Amino acid sequence: MEIIYVEENGKLFGSTKALGIGKRQPELIYGKQARRLRETAGLTIDELANEFKMKSVDLERLENQRQALTEKIFEKYSKKFDVKKEYFFETDLETLLLTAEGHVIKNFKSGAECLNEFNKLKEQYFECLNNKTKLIIDYTK
Repeated sequence: MEIIYVEENGKLFGSTKALGIGKRQPELIYGKQARRLRETAGLTIDELANEFKMKSVDLERLENQRQALTEKIFEKYSKKFDVKKEYFFETDLETLLLTAEGHVIKNFKSGAECLNEFNKLKEQYFECLNNKTKLIIDYTK
């Protein structure tokens, strides 16, 4: 049986043979957080790079998330600004309703909410299977 879906953002319309639940980290925020710490302290990139004994261009790349936040650099931020690693990373994972192909149909605030919706869709799926109709999922309405 075919499942027709429209993504929550209304951008993708497609079909799939199966649905699933997944999790992902919503956003890498270490660069934004590093910049916020520096700016709150009233430091320029050059000043902080000099204090950290690194090149200004490397610090700028880190703030733009084109360079990884290594353990060594994290330790420097931790000592200078008294922050824990969690400050640089969102720890809450998004819970997603996915197609078999990995397209996100809908993002849920909680795993329980997603599981509840998944179970409703599973019931609808079997009803459509028995009636030989297509299941249409549209969260844009």
